[in-house]
Amino acid sequence: MASGDAFDLDVAIVGGGPAGLATAAALLRAVPGVRLKVFEAAPAYREQGAGVLVQANGGRALEALDPRIMHRLVSVGTITSGMVPYNDTTGEKLPWVNGKNPMADLDAMGYANVLVLWNDIRRTLYDALPPGTVQFGSRVVEVAAPEPEPEGGDGGEGKDGHKQQPAQGCFTLRIADTGDAAAPLAAVRARHVVAADGYFSRTRRAFDGEAGLPAFHRTVLWRGSLSREEVAAAGSRLPDALNPALNPEGLRCTHFWSPATADKPPTGPPPRGIMLFPAGPLDPDTTASGLEGDAARIVWNVFFSVEDEAAADEADGKPLADRSIHTAGKQGGAALARCLAANTHLPEDLRALLAASPPERVTEHGLYKHPLEGFIKGAWARGRLVLLGDAAHTAPPDGQGVNLSLEDAVVLGALVRAHGLGPQAFSEWEAARQPRIAAILGDPTPQGSIRMPLIRNAAFEPLWSAEGLEAAGSLPPDVAAEARQAAAEAAAAAAEAEGEAAAEAAAAAERKAVLAWSRGEVRSLVLAKLEGRNLLVSGPRPDGMYLIR
Repeated sequence: MASGDAFDLDVAIVGGGPAGLATAAALLRAVPGVRLKVFEAAPAYREQGAGVLVQANGGRALEALDPRIMHRLVSVGTITSGMVPYNDTTGEKLPWVNGKNPMADLDAMGYANVLVLWNDIRRTLYDALPPGTVQFGSRVVEVAAPEPEPEGGDGGEGKDGHKQQPAQGCFTLRIADTGDAAAPLAAVRARHVVAADGYFSRTRRAFDGEAGLPAFHRTVLWRGSLSREEVAAAGSRLPDALNPALNPEGLRCTHFWSPATADKPPTGPPPRGIMLFPAGPLDPDTTASGLEGDAARIVWNVFFSVEDEAAADEADGKPLADRSIHTAGKQGGAALARCLAANTHLPEDLRALLAASPPERVTEHGLYKHPLEGFIKGAWARGRLVLLGDAAHTAPPDGQGVNLSLEDAVVLGALVRAHGLGPQAFSEWEAARQPRIAAILGDPTPQGSIRMPLIRNAAFEPLWSAEGLEAAGSLPPDVAAEARQAAAEAAAAAAEAEGEAAAEAAAAAERKAVLAWSRGEVRSLVLAKLEGRNLLVSGPRPDGMYLIR
Protein backbone atom coordinates (compact mmCIF):
# COMPACT_ATOMS: atom_id res chain seq x y z
CA MET A 1 0.00 0.00 0.00
CA ALA A 2 1.36 3.41 -0.87
CA SER A 3 1.90 5.61 2.16
CA GLY A 4 -0.88 8.06 2.83
CA ASP A 5 -3.29 6.57 0.27
CA ALA A 6 -7.03 6.78 0.91
CA PHE A 7 -9.54 4.74 -1.04
CA ASP A 8 -13.02 3.33 -0.69
CA LEU A 9 -14.09 -0.27 -0.16
CA ASP A 10 -17.44 -1.88 0.26
CA VAL A 11 -15.95 -4.30 2.80
CA ALA A 12 -12.71 -4.26 4.77
CA ILE A 13 -11.89 -7.60 6.40
CA VAL A 14 -9.39 -7.37 9.23
CA GLY A 15 -7.35 -10.57 9.52
CA GLY A 16 -6.15 -13.04 6.93
CA GLY A 17 -6.62 -16.31 8.80
CA PRO A 18 -9.19 -18.95 7.83
CA ALA A 19 -12.11 -16.87 9.15
CA GLY A 20 -11.19 -13.77 7.15
CA LEU A 21 -10.34 -15.70 3.99
CA ALA A 22 -13.53 -17.78 4.09
CA THR A 23 -15.58 -14.62 4.64
CA ALA A 24 -13.94 -12.96 1.66
CA ALA A 25 -14.77 -16.00 -0.49
CA ALA A 26 -18.35 -16.01 0.75
CA LEU A 27 -18.98 -12.31 0.16
CA LEU A 28 -17.39 -12.37 -3.30
CA ARG A 29 -19.84 -15.12 -4.22
CA ALA A 30 -22.82 -13.47 -2.54
CA VAL A 31 -22.22 -10.00 -4.01
CA PRO A 32 -20.41 -10.26 -7.34
CA GLY A 33 -18.32 -7.16 -7.97
CA VAL A 34 -18.10 -6.18 -4.31
CA ARG A 35 -15.05 -4.04 -3.56
CA LEU A 36 -13.34 -6.02 -0.84
CA LYS A 37 -9.89 -6.33 0.74
CA VAL A 38 -8.45 -8.58 3.43
CA PHE A 39 -5.81 -6.83 5.54
CA GLU A 40 -3.19 -9.20 6.94
CA ALA A 41 -0.41 -7.98 9.24
CA ALA A 42 2.13 -10.65 8.29
CA PRO A 43 4.38 -9.78 5.33
CA ALA A 44 3.65 -13.24 3.90
CA TYR A 45 2.16 -16.49 5.08
CA ARG A 46 4.63 -18.61 6.98
CA GLU A 47 4.32 -22.01 8.55
CA GLN A 48 2.06 -21.49 11.53
CA GLY A 49 -0.37 -23.41 13.68
CA ALA A 50 -0.65 -27.13 14.22
CA GLY A 51 -3.41 -29.44 13.02
CA VAL A 52 -7.18 -29.18 12.78
CA LEU A 53 -9.88 -31.82 12.59
CA VAL A 54 -12.24 -30.64 9.84
CA GLN A 55 -15.52 -32.13 10.97
CA ALA A 56 -18.81 -32.40 9.12
CA ASN A 57 -19.85 -28.82 9.88
CA GLY A 58 -16.59 -27.37 8.58
CA GLY A 59 -16.64 -29.67 5.55
CA ARG A 60 -20.23 -28.73 4.75
CA ALA A 61 -19.36 -25.03 5.05
CA LEU A 62 -16.45 -25.42 2.64
CA GLU A 63 -18.69 -27.32 0.24
CA ALA A 64 -21.17 -24.44 0.36
CA LEU A 65 -18.37 -22.08 -0.68
CA ASP A 66 -17.06 -24.31 -3.48
CA PRO A 67 -17.04 -28.13 -3.47
CA ARG A 68 -13.51 -28.18 -4.85
CA ILE A 69 -12.22 -26.36 -1.76
CA MET A 70 -13.60 -29.14 0.40
CA HIS A 71 -12.29 -31.84 -1.95
CA ARG A 72 -8.82 -30.32 -1.83
CA LEU A 73 -8.67 -30.51 1.95
CA VAL A 74 -9.99 -34.06 2.01
CA SER A 75 -7.31 -35.00 -0.53
CA VAL A 76 -4.47 -33.62 1.63
CA GLY A 77 -5.98 -34.69 4.96
CA THR A 78 -5.63 -37.84 7.01
CA ILE A 79 -8.52 -40.17 7.83
CA THR A 80 -7.76 -41.44 11.31
CA SER A 81 -8.77 -44.73 12.89
CA GLY A 82 -9.86 -43.11 16.13
CA MET A 83 -8.27 -42.22 19.45
CA VAL A 84 -6.09 -44.39 21.68
CA PRO A 85 -5.77 -43.34 25.36
CA TYR A 86 -2.75 -43.84 27.63
CA ASN A 87 -1.70 -43.00 31.15
CA ASP A 88 0.74 -40.10 30.90
CA THR A 89 3.13 -41.38 33.58
CA THR A 90 3.40 -45.09 32.96
CA GLY A 91 2.54 -45.05 29.26
CA GLU A 92 -0.01 -47.83 29.85
CA LYS A 93 -2.55 -48.18 27.05
CA LEU A 94 -6.06 -47.79 28.48
CA PRO A 95 -8.96 -50.01 27.45
CA TRP A 96 -11.49 -47.47 26.15
CA VAL A 97 -10.15 -47.05 22.61
CA ASN A 98 -12.50 -44.83 20.63
CA GLY A 99 -12.59 -46.41 17.16
CA LYS A 100 -13.94 -44.50 14.18
CA ASN A 101 -15.98 -45.79 11.27
CA PRO A 102 -15.35 -43.49 8.30
CA MET A 103 -17.46 -45.70 6.02
CA ALA A 104 -20.48 -45.28 8.29
CA ASP A 105 -19.84 -41.53 8.29
CA LEU A 106 -19.76 -41.51 4.50
CA ASP A 107 -23.06 -43.35 4.35
CA ALA A 108 -24.70 -41.13 6.96
CA MET A 109 -23.22 -37.73 6.10
CA GLY A 110 -21.49 -38.03 2.74
CA TYR A 111 -18.37 -36.91 4.56
CA ALA A 112 -15.67 -38.27 6.88
CA ASN A 113 -13.64 -36.19 9.33
CA VAL A 114 -10.13 -35.35 8.15
CA LEU A 115 -7.08 -34.08 10.01
CA VAL A 116 -5.25 -31.34 8.15
CA LEU A 117 -2.55 -28.82 8.91
CA TRP A 118 -3.89 -25.39 9.85
CA ASN A 119 -1.66 -23.99 7.12
CA ASP A 120 -3.39 -26.19 4.54
CA ILE A 121 -6.77 -24.66 5.40
CA ARG A 122 -5.40 -21.16 5.08
CA ARG A 123 -3.52 -21.91 1.84
CA THR A 124 -6.52 -23.61 0.21
CA LEU A 125 -8.81 -20.69 1.02
CA TYR A 126 -6.21 -18.16 -0.09
CA ASP A 127 -5.75 -19.94 -3.42
CA ALA A 128 -9.52 -19.78 -4.00
CA LEU A 129 -9.53 -15.95 -3.89
CA PRO A 130 -8.78 -13.59 -6.80
CA PRO A 131 -5.16 -12.38 -6.83
CA GLY A 132 -4.69 -9.23 -4.78
CA THR A 133 -7.63 -9.84 -2.45
CA VAL A 134 -5.29 -10.19 0.52
CA GLN A 135 -3.04 -7.23 1.28
CA PHE A 136 -0.05 -8.45 3.26
CA GLY A 137 2.11 -6.38 5.57
CA SER A 138 -0.92 -4.29 6.56
CA ARG A 139 -1.65 -4.09 10.27
CA VAL A 140 -4.90 -2.33 11.12
CA VAL A 141 -3.98 -0.17 14.12
CA GLU A 142 -7.14 1.89 14.37
CA VAL A 143 -10.76 1.56 13.30
CA ALA A 144 -12.80 4.74 13.59
CA ALA A 145 -16.59 4.57 13.38
CA PRO A 146 -18.52 6.75 10.94
CA GLU A 147 -19.64 10.08 12.28
CA PRO A 148 -23.16 9.81 13.77
CA GLU A 149 -25.85 11.38 11.65
CA PRO A 150 -27.50 14.50 13.08
CA GLU A 151 -31.01 13.00 12.89
CA GLY A 152 -32.46 9.62 12.08
CA GLY A 153 -29.14 7.75 12.26
CA ASP A 154 -28.93 4.40 13.94
CA GLY A 155 -25.82 5.19 15.95
CA GLY A 156 -25.55 5.65 19.68
CA GLU A 157 -25.31 3.15 22.46
CA GLY A 158 -27.68 0.21 22.71
CA LYS A 159 -29.34 -0.88 25.93
CA ASP A 160 -26.77 -3.67 26.21
CA GLY A 161 -23.95 -1.12 26.39
CA HIS A 162 -22.41 -1.96 23.01
CA LYS A 163 -21.83 0.99 20.72
CA GLN A 164 -24.15 0.76 17.71
CA GLN A 165 -22.65 1.97 14.45
CA PRO A 166 -24.67 4.29 12.20
CA ALA A 167 -25.91 2.87 8.93
CA GLN A 168 -24.50 5.66 6.75
CA GLY A 169 -20.95 6.84 6.11
CA CYS A 170 -17.66 4.97 6.13
CA PHE A 171 -15.39 3.52 8.73
CA THR A 172 -11.84 4.79 8.60
CA LEU A 173 -9.09 2.24 9.07
CA ARG A 174 -5.53 3.36 9.82
CA ILE A 175 -3.09 0.81 8.52
CA ALA A 176 0.59 0.43 9.32
CA ASP A 177 3.09 -1.02 6.86
CA THR A 178 4.69 -3.82 8.88
CA GLY A 179 7.64 -3.85 6.49
CA ASP A 180 8.48 -0.18 7.00
CA ALA A 181 8.12 1.20 10.51
CA ALA A 182 8.91 4.73 9.31
CA ALA A 183 6.12 4.81 6.73
CA PRO A 184 3.13 7.00 7.58
CA LEU A 185 -0.15 5.28 8.25
CA ALA A 186 -2.38 4.64 5.27
CA ALA A 187 -6.07 5.50 5.50
CA VAL A 188 -8.74 3.19 4.14
CA ARG A 189 -12.43 4.02 4.06
CA ALA A 190 -14.89 1.15 4.09
CA ARG A 191 -18.67 1.03 4.25
CA HIS A 192 -18.58 -2.25 6.16
CA VAL A 193 -15.99 -3.85 8.42
CA VAL A 194 -15.62 -7.54 9.21
CA ALA A 195 -13.40 -8.16 12.23
CA ALA A 196 -11.72 -11.55 11.86
CA ASP A 197 -8.60 -10.57 13.76
CA GLY A 198 -8.55 -13.26 16.41
CA TYR A 199 -8.77 -13.71 20.16
CA PHE A 200 -7.59 -10.22 21.07
CA SER A 201 -9.28 -8.46 18.18
CA ARG A 202 -8.00 -4.90 17.94
CA THR A 203 -11.19 -4.02 16.10
CA ARG A 204 -13.36 -5.30 18.94
CA ARG A 205 -11.25 -3.49 21.53
CA ALA A 206 -11.65 -0.25 19.58
CA PHE A 207 -15.36 -0.33 20.45
CA ASP A 208 -15.56 -2.46 23.61
CA GLY A 209 -12.26 -1.76 25.34
CA GLU A 210 -11.22 -4.42 27.83
CA ALA A 211 -14.82 -5.60 28.18
CA GLY A 212 -14.61 -7.49 24.92
CA LEU A 213 -11.53 -9.53 25.80
CA PRO A 214 -11.75 -13.28 26.35
CA ALA A 215 -10.91 -14.63 29.81
CA PHE A 216 -7.76 -16.58 30.64
CA HIS A 217 -8.70 -20.12 31.67
CA ARG A 218 -5.57 -20.92 33.67
CA THR A 219 -4.29 -23.38 31.11
CA VAL A 220 -1.12 -23.21 29.06
CA LEU A 221 -1.02 -24.66 25.55
CA TRP A 222 2.00 -25.78 23.55
CA ARG A 223 1.86 -26.88 19.93
CA GLY A 224 4.44 -28.31 17.59
CA SER A 225 5.02 -30.68 14.71
CA LEU A 226 7.78 -32.72 13.12
CA SER A 227 8.35 -35.19 10.34
CA ARG A 228 9.63 -38.72 10.72
CA GLU A 229 12.89 -37.59 9.10
CA GLU A 230 13.28 -34.89 11.74
CA VAL A 231 12.76 -37.48 14.46
CA ALA A 232 15.63 -39.53 13.02
CA ALA A 233 17.85 -36.47 12.48
CA ALA A 234 17.55 -35.64 16.18
CA GLY A 235 18.85 -39.12 17.06
CA SER A 236 15.46 -40.09 18.43
CA ARG A 237 12.88 -42.67 17.43
CA LEU A 238 9.15 -43.01 17.27
CA PRO A 239 7.46 -44.28 20.43
CA ASP A 240 6.30 -47.86 19.99
CA ALA A 241 2.67 -46.72 19.89
CA LEU A 242 3.40 -44.76 16.71
CA ASN A 243 5.83 -47.10 15.02
CA PRO A 244 4.18 -48.56 11.88
CA ALA A 245 6.42 -51.61 12.10
CA LEU A 246 4.81 -52.46 15.45
CA ASN A 247 1.41 -50.82 14.92
CA PRO A 248 0.20 -50.40 11.31
CA GLU A 249 -2.30 -47.74 12.39
CA GLY A 250 0.20 -45.97 14.64
CA LEU A 251 0.57 -43.01 12.31
CA ARG A 252 -3.05 -43.07 11.23
CA CYS A 253 -4.80 -42.48 14.55
CA THR A 254 -4.86 -39.97 17.38
CA HIS A 255 -3.00 -40.76 20.61
CA PHE A 256 -3.89 -39.11 23.91
CA TRP A 257 -2.01 -39.23 27.22
CA SER A 258 -3.61 -37.99 30.46
CA PRO A 259 -3.58 -38.79 34.21
CA ALA A 260 -6.45 -41.28 33.71
CA THR A 261 -5.85 -44.89 34.74
CA ALA A 262 -7.68 -48.11 33.93
CA ASP A 263 -9.58 -47.93 37.23
CA LYS A 264 -10.03 -44.12 37.18
CA PRO A 265 -11.42 -43.05 33.80
CA PRO A 266 -11.92 -39.32 33.23
CA THR A 267 -15.24 -37.87 34.36
CA GLY A 268 -14.44 -34.36 33.14
CA PRO A 269 -11.77 -32.42 31.26
CA PRO A 270 -8.36 -33.63 32.52
CA PRO A 271 -5.97 -31.12 34.14
CA ARG A 272 -3.22 -31.97 31.69
CA GLY A 273 -2.75 -33.95 28.53
CA ILE A 274 -0.89 -34.45 25.30
CA MET A 275 -2.57 -35.24 22.00
CA LEU A 276 -0.54 -36.51 19.08
CA PHE A 277 -1.91 -37.07 15.58
CA PRO A 278 -0.91 -37.20 11.91
CA ALA A 279 -1.67 -34.41 9.46
CA GLY A 280 -0.53 -32.93 6.19
CA PRO A 281 0.86 -34.28 2.91
CA LEU A 282 4.59 -34.27 2.27
CA ASP A 283 4.16 -32.53 -1.07
CA PRO A 284 1.36 -29.91 -1.15
CA ASP A 285 0.61 -30.82 -4.77
CA THR A 286 0.11 -34.54 -4.15
CA THR A 287 -1.41 -36.91 -1.64
CA ALA A 288 1.84 -38.90 -1.47
CA SER A 289 3.54 -39.21 1.88
CA GLY A 290 6.97 -39.94 3.25
CA LEU A 291 5.40 -41.73 6.21
CA GLU A 292 4.03 -45.24 6.26
CA GLY A 293 0.57 -43.76 6.43
CA ASP A 294 -1.31 -40.81 5.00
CA ALA A 295 0.50 -37.93 6.65
CA ALA A 296 3.87 -36.25 6.52
CA ARG A 297 3.71 -34.54 9.90
CA ILE A 298 3.31 -35.73 13.44
CA VAL A 299 1.45 -32.91 15.18
CA TRP A 300 1.28 -32.53 18.95
CA ASN A 301 -0.75 -30.40 21.34
CA VAL A 302 0.09 -30.23 25.04
CA PHE A 303 -2.03 -28.54 27.69
CA PHE A 304 -1.31 -28.04 31.37
CA SER A 305 -3.50 -26.44 34.02
CA VAL A 306 -1.83 -23.71 36.06
CA GLU A 307 -2.77 -23.65 39.73
CA ASP A 308 -0.37 -21.05 41.11
CA GLU A 309 -1.34 -17.42 40.47
CA ALA A 310 2.24 -16.30 39.84
CA ALA A 311 2.72 -19.15 37.40
CA ALA A 312 -0.51 -18.18 35.69
CA ASP A 313 0.76 -14.63 35.21
CA GLU A 314 4.04 -15.94 33.82
CA ALA A 315 2.38 -18.35 31.42
CA ASP A 316 -0.49 -16.07 30.43
CA GLY A 317 1.08 -15.00 27.14
CA LYS A 318 -1.56 -12.29 26.68
CA PRO A 319 -0.58 -10.17 23.68
CA LEU A 320 0.25 -6.51 23.88
CA ALA A 321 -2.27 -4.09 22.46
CA ASP A 322 -0.77 -3.99 18.96
CA ARG A 323 0.08 -7.65 18.57
CA SER A 324 -1.74 -10.89 17.80
CA ILE A 325 -1.77 -14.05 19.87
CA HIS A 326 0.55 -15.67 17.32
CA THR A 327 3.20 -12.94 17.38
CA ALA A 328 3.05 -12.18 21.11
CA GLY A 329 2.75 -15.72 22.39
CA LYS A 330 6.06 -17.36 23.20
CA GLN A 331 7.63 -19.55 20.57
CA GLY A 332 10.88 -21.22 19.66
CA GLY A 333 13.44 -23.01 21.78
CA ALA A 334 12.47 -21.30 25.04
CA ALA A 335 8.83 -22.34 24.60
CA LEU A 336 9.88 -25.93 23.90
CA ALA A 337 12.12 -25.93 26.98
CA ARG A 338 9.22 -24.73 29.16
CA CYS A 339 6.98 -27.41 27.71
CA LEU A 340 9.50 -30.13 28.55
CA ALA A 341 10.09 -28.69 32.02
CA ALA A 342 6.36 -28.69 32.78
CA ASN A 343 5.95 -32.27 31.57
CA THR A 344 8.76 -34.21 33.25
CA HIS A 345 6.20 -36.88 34.18
CA LEU A 346 5.82 -38.06 30.57
CA PRO A 347 7.36 -41.36 29.45
CA GLU A 348 10.89 -40.84 28.17
CA ASP A 349 10.18 -41.85 24.57
CA LEU A 350 7.37 -39.31 24.39
CA ARG A 351 9.53 -36.55 25.86
CA ALA A 352 12.25 -37.40 23.35
CA LEU A 353 9.75 -37.02 20.51
CA LEU A 354 8.71 -33.56 21.74
CA ALA A 355 12.35 -32.56 22.17
CA ALA A 356 13.08 -33.49 18.54
CA SER A 357 10.56 -30.92 17.26
CA PRO A 358 12.05 -28.00 15.28
CA PRO A 359 11.88 -25.07 17.73
CA GLU A 360 10.57 -22.66 15.10
CA ARG A 361 7.36 -24.71 14.93
CA VAL A 362 6.74 -24.70 18.68
CA THR A 363 4.32 -22.14 20.11
CA GLU A 364 3.12 -21.45 23.65
CA HIS A 365 0.19 -19.37 24.85
CA GLY A 366 -2.63 -19.30 27.34
CA LEU A 367 -6.11 -20.69 26.79
CA TYR A 368 -8.67 -17.90 26.40
CA LYS A 369 -12.41 -18.13 25.88
CA HIS A 370 -15.18 -15.58 25.51
CA PRO A 371 -17.80 -16.23 28.20
CA LEU A 372 -21.05 -17.65 26.83
CA GLU A 373 -23.08 -15.13 28.83
CA GLY A 374 -21.54 -12.47 26.58
CA PHE A 375 -23.28 -13.94 23.53
CA ILE A 376 -26.00 -11.27 23.50
CA LYS A 377 -27.64 -9.03 20.95
CA GLY A 378 -25.22 -6.39 19.73
CA ALA A 379 -22.11 -8.22 20.91
CA TRP A 380 -21.12 -9.37 17.42
CA ALA A 381 -23.12 -7.17 15.04
CA ARG A 382 -23.03 -3.36 15.35
CA GLY A 383 -24.71 -1.76 12.38
CA ARG A 384 -22.20 -2.11 9.54
CA LEU A 385 -19.57 -3.78 11.74
CA VAL A 386 -19.58 -7.52 12.37
CA LEU A 387 -17.23 -9.69 14.44
CA LEU A 388 -16.76 -13.35 13.60
CA GLY A 389 -14.49 -16.30 14.26
CA ASP A 390 -12.22 -16.00 17.28
CA ALA A 391 -12.88 -12.27 17.44
CA ALA A 392 -16.44 -13.14 18.49
CA HIS A 393 -16.30 -16.60 20.06
CA THR A 394 -13.02 -18.22 21.00
CA ALA A 395 -13.13 -21.99 21.41
CA PRO A 396 -11.05 -24.59 23.24
CA PRO A 397 -8.40 -26.35 21.11
CA ASP A 398 -10.74 -29.06 19.81
CA GLY A 399 -10.94 -27.94 16.18
CA GLN A 400 -14.34 -26.28 16.47
CA GLY A 401 -12.74 -22.83 16.46
CA VAL A 402 -11.89 -23.19 12.78
CA ASN A 403 -15.00 -25.21 11.91
CA LEU A 404 -17.32 -22.62 13.43
CA SER A 405 -15.42 -19.82 11.69
CA LEU A 406 -16.08 -21.52 8.36
CA GLU A 407 -19.74 -21.75 9.32
CA ASP A 408 -19.74 -18.06 10.20
CA ALA A 409 -18.54 -17.16 6.73
CA VAL A 410 -21.06 -19.14 4.68
CA VAL A 411 -24.03 -18.16 6.85
CA LEU A 412 -23.04 -14.51 6.54
CA GLY A 413 -22.71 -14.91 2.78
CA ALA A 414 -26.18 -16.43 2.47
CA LEU A 415 -27.77 -13.66 4.53
CA VAL A 416 -25.94 -10.93 2.63
CA ARG A 417 -27.15 -12.47 -0.62
CA ALA A 418 -30.72 -12.40 0.73
CA HIS A 419 -30.70 -8.93 2.29
CA GLY A 420 -27.72 -7.10 0.83
CA LEU A 421 -24.69 -5.81 2.70
CA GLY A 422 -25.74 -3.93 5.78
CA PRO A 423 -27.16 -3.97 9.29
CA GLN A 424 -30.10 -6.28 8.55
CA ALA A 425 -27.92 -9.09 7.23
CA PHE A 426 -25.40 -8.64 10.05
CA SER A 427 -28.08 -8.56 12.75
CA GLU A 428 -29.84 -11.65 11.39
CA TRP A 429 -26.48 -13.41 11.16
CA GLU A 430 -25.81 -12.71 14.84
CA ALA A 431 -29.27 -13.93 15.85
CA ALA A 432 -28.77 -17.16 13.90
CA ARG A 433 -25.23 -17.84 15.07
CA GLN A 434 -25.25 -17.13 18.79
CA PRO A 435 -27.59 -19.93 19.97
CA ARG A 436 -25.91 -22.54 17.78
CA ILE A 437 -22.37 -21.63 18.80
CA ALA A 438 -23.34 -21.43 22.47
CA ALA A 439 -24.84 -24.93 22.27
CA ILE A 440 -21.73 -26.39 20.64
CA LEU A 441 -19.14 -24.66 22.81
CA GLY A 442 -21.15 -24.87 26.02
CA ASP A 443 -22.22 -28.53 25.83
CA PRO A 444 -21.81 -29.86 29.41
CA THR A 445 -22.56 -33.51 28.61
CA PRO A 446 -19.69 -36.02 29.03
CA GLN A 447 -20.25 -37.61 25.62
CA GLY A 448 -20.97 -34.38 23.71
CA SER A 449 -24.57 -35.45 23.15
CA ILE A 450 -25.71 -31.88 22.47
CA ARG A 451 -22.90 -30.71 20.23
CA MET A 452 -22.31 -33.83 18.14
CA PRO A 453 -25.75 -33.93 16.42
CA LEU A 454 -25.39 -30.22 15.66
CA ILE A 455 -21.97 -30.83 14.12
CA ARG A 456 -22.88 -33.98 12.20
CA ASN A 457 -26.18 -32.69 10.83
CA ALA A 458 -24.96 -29.24 9.79
CA ALA A 459 -26.33 -27.97 6.48
CA PHE A 460 -25.73 -24.66 4.72
CA GLU A 461 -27.17 -22.84 1.75
CA PRO A 462 -24.75 -23.14 -1.20
CA LEU A 463 -23.30 -19.87 -2.43
CA TRP A 464 -22.70 -21.26 -5.92
CA SER A 465 -24.61 -22.21 -9.05
CA ALA A 466 -23.70 -24.99 -11.44
CA GLU A 467 -23.03 -22.38 -14.12
CA GLY A 468 -20.71 -20.43 -11.85
CA LEU A 469 -18.82 -23.53 -10.73
CA GLU A 470 -18.36 -24.64 -14.32
CA ALA A 471 -17.09 -21.21 -15.35
CA ALA A 472 -14.60 -21.29 -12.47
CA GLY A 473 -13.36 -24.74 -13.43
CA SER A 474 -14.74 -26.29 -10.24
CA LEU A 475 -17.37 -28.46 -11.92
CA PRO A 476 -16.75 -30.95 -14.74
CA PRO A 477 -18.76 -30.11 -17.89
CA ASP A 478 -20.64 -33.41 -17.82
CA VAL A 479 -21.76 -32.81 -14.24
CA ALA A 480 -22.81 -29.26 -15.15
CA ALA A 481 -24.84 -30.61 -18.07
CA GLU A 482 -26.47 -33.17 -15.77
CA ALA A 483 -27.34 -30.43 -13.28
CA ARG A 484 -28.88 -28.27 -16.02
CA GLN A 485 -30.93 -31.23 -17.25
CA ALA A 486 -32.17 -31.95 -13.72
CA ALA A 487 -33.11 -28.29 -13.31
CA ALA A 488 -34.99 -28.24 -16.61
CA GLU A 489 -36.94 -31.38 -15.75
CA ALA A 490 -37.84 -30.03 -12.33
CA ALA A 491 -38.98 -26.74 -13.84
CA ALA A 492 -41.10 -28.58 -16.41
CA ALA A 493 -42.70 -30.72 -13.70
CA ALA A 494 -43.60 -27.55 -11.81
CA ALA A 495 -44.76 -25.67 -14.90
CA GLU A 496 -48.31 -25.32 -13.63
CA ALA A 497 -47.10 -23.80 -10.37
CA GLU A 498 -46.30 -20.15 -9.86
CA GLY A 499 -43.13 -18.99 -11.60
CA GLU A 500 -41.27 -18.57 -8.32
CA ALA A 501 -42.09 -22.12 -7.23
CA ALA A 502 -40.87 -23.49 -10.57
CA ALA A 503 -37.63 -21.54 -10.24
CA GLU A 504 -37.12 -22.84 -6.70
CA ALA A 505 -37.73 -26.42 -7.86
CA ALA A 506 -35.19 -25.99 -10.66
CA ALA A 507 -32.58 -24.53 -8.31
CA ALA A 508 -33.12 -27.33 -5.79
CA ALA A 509 -32.73 -29.99 -8.48
CA GLU A 510 -29.54 -28.36 -9.74
CA ARG A 511 -28.07 -28.23 -6.22
CA LYS A 512 -29.03 -31.85 -5.62
CA ALA A 513 -27.19 -32.96 -8.75
CA VAL A 514 -24.05 -30.99 -7.87
CA LEU A 515 -24.05 -32.22 -4.27
CA ALA A 516 -24.48 -35.83 -5.41
CA TRP A 517 -21.36 -35.41 -7.55
CA SER A 518 -19.50 -33.73 -4.68
CA ARG A 519 -20.34 -36.47 -2.20
CA GLY A 520 -19.22 -39.05 -4.77
CA GLU A 521 -15.88 -37.27 -5.08
CA VAL A 522 -15.45 -37.30 -1.31
CA ARG A 523 -16.31 -40.98 -1.15
CA SER A 524 -13.68 -41.81 -3.76
CA LEU A 525 -11.01 -39.81 -1.92
CA VAL A 526 -11.83 -41.38 1.44
CA LEU A 527 -12.03 -44.93 0.08
CA ALA A 528 -8.58 -44.53 -1.47
CA LYS A 529 -7.20 -43.55 1.94
CA LEU A 530 -8.90 -46.50 3.67
CA GLU A 531 -7.85 -49.18 1.19
CA GLY A 532 -6.05 -52.07 2.88
CA ARG A 533 -6.32 -50.64 6.39
CA ASN A 534 -7.49 -52.41 9.55
CA LEU A 535 -9.23 -49.68 11.51
CA LEU A 536 -9.34 -49.49 15.29
CA VAL A 537 -12.17 -51.19 17.15
CA SER A 538 -13.75 -49.35 20.07
CA GLY A 539 -13.19 -50.74 23.53
CA PRO A 540 -15.65 -50.74 26.44
CA ARG A 541 -16.40 -47.27 27.74
CA PRO A 542 -17.44 -46.83 31.39
CA ASP A 543 -20.75 -45.10 32.03
CA GLY A 544 -20.36 -41.37 32.56
CA MET A 545 -16.81 -41.27 31.17
CA TYR A 546 -15.83 -37.92 29.68
CA LEU A 547 -15.18 -38.09 25.94
CA ILE A 548 -12.06 -36.12 24.98
CA ARG A 549 -12.94 -33.55 22.33
